[in-house]
Formats: sequence, C-alpha cells, structure tokens
Amino acid sequence: KQWYQRRVAITAGNPNQKEKYEQDLKKEIKKLQRLRDQIKTWCASNEVKDKRILLEDRKLIETQMETFKVLERETKTKAYSKEALGLPAKIDPAEKERCEMREWLNDIIDQLNVEIDKVECDIETIKAQNKKEKSTDCDSALIPLL
Repeated sequence: KQWYQRRVAITAGNPNQKEKYEQDLKKEIKKLQRLRDQIKTWCASNEVKDKRILLEDRKLIETQMETFKVLERETKTKAYSKEALGLPAKIDPAEKERCEMREWLNDIIDQLNVEIDKVECDIETIKAQNKKEKSTDCDSALIPLL
C-alpha cells in the first residue's frame, strides 16, 4: 500500500515532490538490500537452526525490491519516448470506475429506450384496435336505424 501511494505521488505531482519521493524510495531499497544481505549472512552461519523463517523474509524483501525496480523503471521512462508511447494508457482507478459506471448507465438507458419503444408500439396497436371496434360498433348501431 505504501509503495502504491508513493507511486501515485511520483507519477502525478510537482517535480520537487517527485524527487523527494524518488530519494525516499532509493533509501528504502538500500535498507532492503542491507537487510537481505544480513539475512543471507545469518542463513550461511550455523548459529541459526530454523532457517525457514529467514528464507521467507528474504523472499518478501526480494519481492518488494522487484516492485521497486518496476516503479523506478516507470519513473525513469520519459513521457514521449518510444517505450512510453508503446505502453497502454494508464487510467486512474477512480477514472476507470467512472468509465465503467458510464458504460453501464448507457447500456441501461439503451435498454430502457427499447422498452419505451415497445410500449409506445403496443399503445398505438391498442388505439388502432379500439378505433376499429368503435367504427364497427357505430356501423352496427346505424344499420337498425336504416
């Protein structure tokens, strides 16, 4: 979560804040590297009997480091480079949700318009039938009078 918040702050925002967050991330990656090296040292020594927990922590650190690599690559990519232009457009999660909601609403509106057309057609059909019945009733009422 913390990485994502910093990523958002890096990608959108003023240059000073971007540089500050990049420096913070570099400090954190160096700290992770030191911790990983310490864990490797402990795993290599015979003092620690149960190395399973150490290996799990080391894997966790390495996954965080991979996340940082991806984030760093994204921040280093120039906006109009071939690499950046070839990437799919990134959409803010809130914007994506708005787009999905807009599409859903448009679909519902289309369905409702189809239903309205059907009902209007049914109303016209019923009106036409009522006119025929009235004219037939009028004709049958007029025949005995003649």
